[in-house]
Amino acid sequence: MREIVTASGTSPRGGGGARLLAGVLLFACAASAAADPLAGCPTPVSSVPEQWQGEHVWSALQAAGYTVADIGVVVDGVFDLGNPQEDTWYGHTADALHINTHAQVIRDQLLIQTGQPVDARRVYESERRLRGLPFLRYADIEPVGCNGNTVVVEVHVKDAWSLKFDLNFAHVGGQSSLGASFEDVDFLGTGKTLAVGHQTDVQRISNRITYQDPALLGGRWQLATTYAHLSDGFVRSLDLGQPFYEDRTDWSFFVHYLNQLQDLNFYNLSTVVWRVPDKQQRLEFDWMKLLDWQGDTGTRAGASYITQDYTYGSLESFPPPTLARPVLEDRRFGGVAASFEFFQDRYASFTDLALIGRTEDYNVGWDTTAQAGYDATIFGSHVPAWFYSLNSTYGREFGDTGLLLGSAALQGRRQGGLDVNQLADVVFTYYDQSFSHHTLVAHGEVDYSLRPDPENMQYLGGLQGMPGYPNYFLIGDRRWQAQFSDRIVTDHYLFNTFQLGFAVYTDAGQIREPYPVGWSRTLIDAGVALRLGDIRSAYGGVIYVTYAWPLVKLTGATDRQFVIGNIVNF
Repeated sequence: MREIVTASGTSPRGGGGARLLAGVLLFACAASAAADPLAGCPTPVSSVPEQWQGEHVWSALQAAGYTVADIGVVVDGVFDLGNPQEDTWYGHTADALHINTHAQVIRDQLLIQTGQPVDARRVYESERRLRGLPFLRYADIEPVGCNGNTVVVEVHVKDAWSLKFDLNFAHVGGQSSLGASFEDVDFLGTGKTLAVGHQTDVQRISNRITYQDPALLGGRWQLATTYAHLSDGFVRSLDLGQPFYEDRTDWSFFVHYLNQLQDLNFYNLSTVVWRVPDKQQRLEFDWMKLLDWQGDTGTRAGASYITQDYTYGSLESFPPPTLARPVLEDRRFGGVAASFEFFQDRYASFTDLALIGRTEDYNVGWDTTAQAGYDATIFGSHVPAWFYSLNSTYGREFGDTGLLLGSAALQGRRQGGLDVNQLADVVFTYYDQSFSHHTLVAHGEVDYSLRPDPENMQYLGGLQGMPGYPNYFLIGDRRWQAQFSDRIVTDHYLFNTFQLGFAVYTDAGQIREPYPVGWSRTLIDAGVALRLGDIRSAYGGVIYVTYAWPLVKLTGATDRQFVIGNIVNF
């Protein structure tokens, strides 16, 4: 199903002269566009490669001083029934059951409006916002014709299948999980998420309901809330606020609330050794203001108020005691903080890196945020303490085929003259697409902790980046990991829903164990995988079906592991 809507509403049916004129103008420009999509528009002249599709055209319109005359919205269904390859029984069934996203939902995300001067940066930011919505699998904003010094714009999106009745099964590291859920990230075409689900995995049984609204009351505010009943406790969370929805937004504000009770498990060799009920409560208010914006670089500063409360129940042990008894102390913090951000908007578009068949937007510039604060007894803290954090990301292109993405983070608190819960990590991923249909990937990360809180112990195993080994195989406070893979994307499709791909990979990792203190042997595994790119679904990551072999065999890790699920997120 394909729906075409103008800036004034659906196709005009006598709704007033202005609406009729807008509809006629859009129709006339669309008709001329059939012969020449940019008839009457300035011709872009640039020898520099485009960072994103349409960059040169929009930059030429901006330089010539054009304004937006009208904005049309085109919403395609999940399948293109006009294409014989997609005109199938399952295509008709999916489109009949699917409710197309309402045009106003798309408009609520746009940063361009009728009557405004053309701004190429805002066009691309709008495209990125649309592509970031899970219920859209494609988004493009293009000029469809010019008249005088005005341009008619078409926003073309393709819906993803957003309704999920899920009976899911995953088997990783010799352990299985089973779940059933209902979820719709575009509930009745409104762009809102409603999810009700049941999940059973190796840690707990959970029943959960979630509601999310990316444009509360049609504005820029966002809401996300969750309630879950767990076999070992509960989760209640609320996030409400207005983000920096574009680079030049003047301010942002958020409220974060979390109240949860669940078991904290300590594993060794995939077996629970200690278990304790862990209750966490957190309330945070964050406000930031734009200080400066020049070209593609800006700065922001802000203030926060944060309270946190951690309490533990009775500790339970599971012999034999292969881990030292964890140190558990109730903690309460409350304080204020100041933050500063330096950021660049140098996004570029790519395909077939982390995903298959989707446009992926990555920043090839810097984004760095620093925060420092003080927990004081006047705000309810048990003990006074300074706290700090630093987060930085960076991207860089290498020619036409290489992309490097990196990040670094540091956080901790200064308490009683010591650095406590000091956590640091450095992550990088390099993609190379020198060979057609291939993406070569090198990924590495280093994680460090000093006197970590119990919740922040680290693991190495199946779901923790080493699929050739059982889950939660080794525990520790510092680790490193690396992966090298060749991801192959084919032109073959399964039911026009999954794009087929393959991968061969090898992983290596090592962790510093606490009992006794020392580095483990270096774990190494290798695997071959079928990669299924979920090109129609709003839940479209890449599904792996793979066998992985432990090349370094330890007690409890001697057999190959069958792995299925969305297990790779880079």
